[in-house]
Amino acid sequence: MIRFAHLLFPAALLAAHPASALDTETLGSVTATIGDVAYQGETLAFPSEGSAMATFISIGPSVMVTIQALDPEAEARLDNTVTIDLTVMGRDQTAPIITSSISWWPGGMDQPFYISDESGGIIRDESGGTAAVTLESLSLDGDPHVRGTIETSICRKDGPFVEADTSDCLAVSGTFDTALEPQQ
Repeated sequence: MIRFAHLLFPAALLAAHPASALDTETLGSVTATIGDVAYQGETLAFPSEGSAMATFISIGPSVMVTIQALDPEAEARLDNTVTIDLTVMGRDQTAPIITSSISWWPGGMDQPFYISDESGGIIRDESGGTAAVTLESLSLDGDPHVRGTIETSICRKDGPFVEADTSDCLAVSGTFDTALEPQQ
């Protein structure tokens, strides 16, 4: 199953409240080149709502980390969103990455999007690309924080239940650096 559920709560929160009505705090950033387009997004926390767009949750010995970056210059709040998902076995930068996925939502959640994997399988474009995330720093104790790099290809999907078009893929490279909030 494609991991879209993690987008629903923050997306619903942003859609339900005007931007000026939400008390937000910037947690960090994602900077990337997507195809030939420069991307700069920020991760946010919503203290009054008890939620954030950069989170982690421990499930036994594994930890799922989700980073959603919003483009502060986008016309609509959810346009041009980048999501980085990864699962690690451990709580620091030595933790091996078990799975990783990168997605880009240029037109928001109801438009075609680009993704590096689906259904637990890797989408391979014509160059054989897969999601690659490298952790430079990960700490989930004290003040949780993650920093790293991404290098992958993402392929277009016209909807969540549609096969990826491996003839329409974009190279992505960049960095992420953000505080993390524990997810309940």
